[in-house]
Amino acid sequence: MRMLDRDGIVNGHRRALAGPLKASTVTPEDLVIIALRDDLVIAHVTSVRTPRPDAPPDSLPPGRTVLVFTIVRANNAWLAVAATNTPIAVLPNTAAARP
Repeated sequence: MRMLDRDGIVNGHRRALAGPLKASTVTPEDLVIIALRDDLVIAHVTSVRTPRPDAPPDSLPPGRTVLVFTIVRANNAWLAVAATNTPIAVLPNTAAARP
């Protein structure tokens, strides 16, 4: 999911938390802040998604994601201006595919 500007980020998370993430726990695992300038940083947040036992059948399965936020400082406050949430895929076992 790609989310642009504050409204896009808020609405994207609102939809996800009311829909496929309902009755799930998302736990941050790792946070890396990359300072590009005094007023611009990139935040990488790796998280683990765990559905609770009461999660609806259409909830997302357990998994891991990387959230990437572009954050700028303006008027003495930090503001996330763009975000991307990307699932971390489990790579197939390439050794098993060899003859």
